[in-house]
Amino acid sequence: MSIVTHYNNEFSKREASFKEVPWLYEVRLAALHDWQERGFPKPHDEDWQNLRLNDFENIPFSCDQHNSTQVDAQVLESLSLGNPEEAYSLVVINGRLISSLQALHLNEKIEILPLAEAVLSRETLVKKYLTLTSENNDPFFDLNTALATDGLFIHVKSGFWLDKPLEIIFYTAGENQNRGQRHVVYVEENAGLKLVETYGGSDECYWMNTATEIVLEKNAHLELVQIQKESAKAFHTGSVLVTQKESSVFTHFLAEFGAVLSRQNIRVELTEPQAVCNIKGFYCLDAKRQADHHVRVDHLSPQCKSSTLFKGVMDDASRGIFRGLVMVHPNASKTEASQTSNSLLLTADAEADPKPQLEIYHDDVKCSHGATIGQLDEEALFYLKSRGISDEFARHLLTRAFLEELVESVDLPYVSAYLNRSLNFLMPDTAGLEGK
Repeated sequence: MSIVTHYNNEFSKREASFKEVPWLYEVRLAALHDWQERGFPKPHDEDWQNLRLNDFENIPFSCDQHNSTQVDAQVLESLSLGNPEEAYSLVVINGRLISSLQALHLNEKIEILPLAEAVLSRETLVKKYLTLTSENNDPFFDLNTALATDGLFIHVKSGFWLDKPLEIIFYTAGENQNRGQRHVVYVEENAGLKLVETYGGSDECYWMNTATEIVLEKNAHLELVQIQKESAKAFHTGSVLVTQKESSVFTHFLAEFGAVLSRQNIRVELTEPQAVCNIKGFYCLDAKRQADHHVRVDHLSPQCKSSTLFKGVMDDASRGIFRGLVMVHPNASKTEASQTSNSLLLTADAEADPKPQLEIYHDDVKCSHGATIGQLDEEALFYLKSRGISDEFARHLLTRAFLEELVESVDLPYVSAYLNRSLNFLMPDTAGLEGK
């Protein structure tokens, strides 16, 4: 059976339930047709070069609901970033929200609903924003649109700022399971939210395919932190698609520790004046793991600002890929944009493939981009070892220092502490040295 036939069958098994929401069924059907025409990306496709994609063709991931929501408490605790006093916490296991929303005692000016429920009870809003970015040339996004049945709808009403971050843990289990998550986040004027997502799962081969569509109205603020700690056998593909209105601020921080293969697409459209977006992230790879990051920022209006900074640490025979594009459109005067990728190779077999790009169609702009690929400083290694520090410890110290800037830049102290604990696990001999 071909992989196209497999996913056609997965769609057919759910088609009767999909038809219960006619407008969404049409969206799903159009996305499926787009995916059928393209299929999964091929190695010669420019946006997918150097990424190992054959597993998606060879493994017929099942979209059947994996009903178990039983997970060892210690496993969930390892994914939790802090104590309950520091954040409002939700847990989603195999697509099912198992936490009680009522128990959070949230203000009525923020709505959090399972997307399947919001499609019915908040149809006007969901219909408007779920389809806002449907024109997206990404087969994984298309497959998510066609098949995803799980996800959340988050709506922050005008003038309201949530007093603590909203933390959501997504846990997946089940051999060869395809878990599609689709989220819609809508922040009205003069409102704000800090959203922290953590992804993890069982020691099995599964595929988390997630997509988040975000709309920020005038003066809205959203800080999104995503921490990917999938199992070493898992696949993770994600899209974050953002539309920003006047004077809105979007901050995105991505940290990747897991998955045998991951692909992250981040696309931001600055549609009105004085919008600001800041995108940062790092990834730590070993063995033969691959991580691919595509960031596109479209400056569509005057006086907008954007910055992008990614750092990658590649060990063993791993490969890190960064593709960035800042597009300054003809009427986007006074644009300020920067884009940087820094890669650290720890072995001769590790690979880095950065490609930051600018396309500028206006003269009155300030834009910069750059990329570096390097190894640990031999003089610094010699200096440390000459003072009695072992070679391994010295290498860990320098690697840690390479990432320190990004870890400490996170605006949420308890998230920075969690990231440091995660680095402690990778480099246990440096525990206790963070921030020094």
